[in-house]
Amino acid sequence: MRPKGERLVLSYSLRQTAHRYGKRTAIIFQGQRITYAEMRSRRNKVANALLNHGLKQGDRVNYLLPNCPEVFDVMFGVVGAGLVTVPLNTRFVGVELDYVINDCGSKVLFIGADFAPLLEGILPNLKNMKRKDWIVVGGEVPQGMTRYEDFIAGASDAEPDVDIDEEDVALIQYTAGTTGKPKGVVKTHRHLWLLGFIFGLDKGYNPDEVNLIAGPMYASAPLAFAIPAALVGATNYIMPNFNPEEVLRCIEDGKATHVFMAPIMIDFILALPEEVRNKYDVSSMKQIVVVGAPLLTKTKQGTLKLFKNAILHEMYGATETGGQTILRPELLPSEEKVRCVGLPALGFDIKIVDDEGNEVPQGEVGEVRMSGPTMFKEYYNKPEETKRAIDKDGWVGLGDMGYVDEEGYLYLVDRKYDMIISGGLNIYPSEVEEVMKNHPKIFDVTVIGVPSEKWGEEVKAVVILNSGEQATEEEIIQWCRGRMADYKRPKSVDFVSDLPRSLQGKVLKRLVKESYWKGKEIKIS
Repeated sequence: MRPKGERLVLSYSLRQTAHRYGKRTAIIFQGQRITYAEMRSRRNKVANALLNHGLKQGDRVNYLLPNCPEVFDVMFGVVGAGLVTVPLNTRFVGVELDYVINDCGSKVLFIGADFAPLLEGILPNLKNMKRKDWIVVGGEVPQGMTRYEDFIAGASDAEPDVDIDEEDVALIQYTAGTTGKPKGVVKTHRHLWLLGFIFGLDKGYNPDEVNLIAGPMYASAPLAFAIPAALVGATNYIMPNFNPEEVLRCIEDGKATHVFMAPIMIDFILALPEEVRNKYDVSSMKQIVVVGAPLLTKTKQGTLKLFKNAILHEMYGATETGGQTILRPELLPSEEKVRCVGLPALGFDIKIVDDEGNEVPQGEVGEVRMSGPTMFKEYYNKPEETKRAIDKDGWVGLGDMGYVDEEGYLYLVDRKYDMIISGGLNIYPSEVEEVMKNHPKIFDVTVIGVPSEKWGEEVKAVVILNSGEQATEEEIIQWCRGRMADYKRPKSVDFVSDLPRSLQGKVLKRLVKESYWKGKEIKIS
């Protein structure tokens, strides 16, 4: 094995960052400032506490936490111990969390105090955890669980004595699956290191920059932009949750220079009264990165008007791949390319293929395939899903359909597997349909994404009721409450007597969606 300094391992590089920039501010959170030296001590205590708890290299550890400095302590502490960190979506309900925790076989859960009493009911279902393995961060600790401060109290803050290879698994992030169950996207230490390096280089991170974290820290994009900041000794300014006016205030307060936001977040900011938007000095902002949905033209114009000194980057990417294309103003030769998602990012390549995997001519629509240094390793415990996504030559395809123009720019035109992106969050219709088909009045249902000025897309259920039954839209929506995460719940319901189907009896979602999307500026939101 190569010397540690030559390995692309995130924790080894973070040691060097702490050594070089120990006195600099690593984190700002609600007025609290944490230096890189303090951050190193905190994450090492977490790492050693987990090893003292009996965990072995390769064991999985979950966290279900609100945005707070402890997310960094846990995430970096877990990977620094040679363990695997598995973030949990804070908007998942009990049955969804039950599935993910058991699927990954996690042995410890770091959980926010507000979540712990609400989720106690799933504890008897967990195969590898007992009450004491729930480490509660902040607030009151339910009986039998372990207080975070007590868990790390006796642990050393020295670097853990573990030997990590860059191809070891570091992170599993769960994303919605085409079969209705979430899939664990497996990433190695090399993947995370290269993600930080490429994003940091492309976005111009240096020790004087301040990265504002406005999105949830379980999601891939906010973490992907926090990592390069941590590697180069810049500051991560954490917001506890998203609030449009608070974003502007935090930019002014922290002199923030970089931020990732989903389009819906920008829309909320632009919807603030003009006098509120103009209250704050946002001139420090240099780079705004948008991921999750293409921006409408009016949103682009409004963003550049408000953040006059900023460059706006649109990225096309996924949890499985990182950011594989970037649309930058200086790389856009023509304003006519309003629906494109850019050119391949540093180290990435794109091709368009037909159903047999053969490349199609320029301008012809096919499935988008990607290759590059940050492609995921596999779907955890899902070899068939992995085989469908990664071909024999290592190219990754996630079902997006598009074409490339004569200058190499990529355009998306549809999604092969009908995934919905609402407010930057991925939703697979089959997951919602599986739940809704348990409604006693529903005979059949298809779920689609329809245009939304606010969210890009929102979830609509098109329902066939059982013969003789009657139901209202509100009744169906209310029934879904508590049975799925709120962002997956249908925002509207239409009732029909029939649905268009293929010869095999499958619902033709493309035909169902046509009337809702007719005349809209974009087809993917």
